[in-house]
Amino acid sequence: MKNREAIGSDQIPVEKGFGTEKMPDEWRSGICILIYKGMGDVQDCESYRGIRLISHTMKTWKRIIEGRLRLEMEICDEQFGFMQGRGTTDAIFA
Repeated sequence: MKNREAIGSDQIPVEKGFGTEKMPDEWRSGICILIYKGMGDVQDCESYRGIRLISHTMKTWKRIIEGRLRLEMEICDEQFGFMQGRGTTDAIFA
C-alpha cells in the first residue's frame, strides 16, 4: 500500500473516491437494523425504530456535504426538524 492510502473496514481506499470523482457503490450500501424502544408490544412494528449502519467513510462524506449545504442554505427560524441546537422545547415556544 502506498503512503497516504488508508483502507477502512470496507477495504476501499479513501483516495478511490477523490481520484475518480465518483462515490464507490460499496460506500452507498448500508445495513438497516430495527431496535426495540423498550416499551410496547414486541410484536408491534411501532415499538421499534430503525437505524442504518454505514461505513465510516460515508459518514465523513455525509458530514462534509451537510456542512457545506448548511452554509449555503437559508433556513427559516420556524425550522426545527433535524436542526442542531433546536429542540422540542424551542419548537413549542416558537
